[in-house]
Amino acid sequence: MSQPGTYDEVEALKLLAEGRQKGFTQIYDRYAAGISNLGYKYLHSEALVEDYLQEVFLAVWLQRENFHDVDFFRGYLFTIAKNTAVKKLRKIANE
Repeated sequence: MSQPGTYDEVEALKLLAEGRQKGFTQIYDRYAAGISNLGYKYLHSEALVEDYLQEVFLAVWLQRENFHDVDFFRGYLFTIAKNTAVKKLRKIANE
């Protein structure tokens, strides 16, 4: 188990895969700012980025059981984030 205040990605992914809020919270705290920045580069709107961030982390929660085997979670997460942004842009363009 990791020390308080340190981030152990393997442990966080294990907890997440088990459906434990602590793992999700650790991952959210670690990556939310970077995901928000990426979203803003695509969407150029604070309001859209808030919804986008929720969509990305909802996808993480729904796919949580798959993450205990991911070797490079950061890359996987940012791929989810990019795909979510592109999907959101397509939806806006179609409206």
